Amino acid sequence: MARPRRQVRSARERWARERRFAKVFDRIHTSIERSLCEHHFKEFPNLDDSLKEVCSLIAEADAIVEEEVGAIQIEENRNKVKTDVET
Repeated sequence: MARPRRQVRSARERWARERRFAKVFDRIHTSIERSLCEHHFKEFPNLDDSLKEVCSLIAEADAIVEEEVGAIQIEENRNKVKTDVET
């Protein structure tokens, strides 16, 4: 099978990067939202802009970086479940 044209490869790479960006942005945004009360979350200055910057860097980095962010999220969920069960 022939190798896809450069245009197709770059479109696939862009799509994959955008997908990673959305996934990481959602994870981090949700994590911050859960950790703050609603009032403080709404007053958090430039949260979306800062997160977009960080998520862009993560999306362009190696896959291991995204996996590490995912591991943080999973560990946070485990700790939250333990805390909820204890109370």
